[in-house]
Amino acid sequence: FQLRYEQMQAERDKFKTEVNSLRDKVGLLSVEKTLLEEQMMENVKNQAVKEEADTEEEMKRKDREEELVFTVKNLSERVANQDQELAELKEDNIVLKKQIKELAVKETKSSGFRI
Repeated sequence: FQLRYEQMQAERDKFKTEVNSLRDKVGLLSVEKTLLEEQMMENVKNQAVKEEADTEEEMKRKDREEELVFTVKNLSERVANQDQELAELKEDNIVLKKQIKELAVKETKSSGFRI
């Protein structure tokens, strides 16, 4: 009976040690879980900040792009207007050169008859 009692006591001590070991492991796992949750929350927060910064950067880029498109459009219109004005000036120049030539021909004809 004593032997059986000692075996049971040894078994009980073994279980007690195992229970304590498991409790320690549970405690460590709990701490690890808490740390991982905090890390995850920090990562989520950092991701949100990064996404906000990326969104803001994208908005700035789009605004700059719209501004550049508007500037290009305005400059294109100005170039087109200048091209039109240049074409009109060339036409006027051709007409004026023709008139000068005609006047010069008239002048030479009228001075030729006076001689």
